[in-house]
Amino acid sequence: MSYVCLLANRNGAVVAGDTRETIDNLFHWDHRRKIYISDGGDVVWAMCGLTRYLTVDFFRKISHMLKNRTGKTEDTEIVQAIATLMAKGTLWQNKLDIKKRRSSLTVFICFDHPGGPRVFAVYAVNGKATFRRMPVPCALEGGSGTTNVKRLDVRAIAGLSLSELYDVAVRQTQISIDEDKRKKETQKKYLSTVGGKVLAEKMNYMINKRLRDI
Repeated sequence: MSYVCLLANRNGAVVAGDTRETIDNLFHWDHRRKIYISDGGDVVWAMCGLTRYLTVDFFRKISHMLKNRTGKTEDTEIVQAIATLMAKGTLWQNKLDIKKRRSSLTVFICFDHPGGPRVFAVYAVNGKATFRRMPVPCALEGGSGTTNVKRLDVRAIAGLSLSELYDVAVRQTQISIDEDKRKKETQKKYLSTVGGKVLAEKMNYMINKRLRDI
């Protein structure tokens, strides 16, 4: 499940996450990128949970959907399409899993927009997906790694600069990784799902707005 977060205020938005990918609760590797920024710097997003299943890589599929959107496509249309994909993916896994374990996928997205940033949280569990637009400032955190940290207070990040916001996101992710490692060392049967290194991206939508106005 891992740990990812999206922090946004009037100065910018940041996504951060670990790089651990756990396969069927049996083994893992630490080279999975779960955060993304578009080539134009106008979208950042993070995901955790069912990042891939069988031959389907949900990270790549969602990346493709965001990269190929046009200026005429509403943000809510893209989010709805992503939610539909997530619902199908978690349904497939849940139906084909003999043990009928909970299948979930979480995605946080921030779109740069002339009227201000638009942040969405999308959740899918066992074939059912929901999404909603979040107010800004916001501090979204997802994954099993949220149990390793003290959840962020929106009021504490509201007035931070973009650099400060970035530092908070990186620090929070690192804390989750370190705590997961500590649990693994002290609890014999603990399943470590957070690890690897911290990856983070930041978006300054004020700069993007000025570039569009030129």
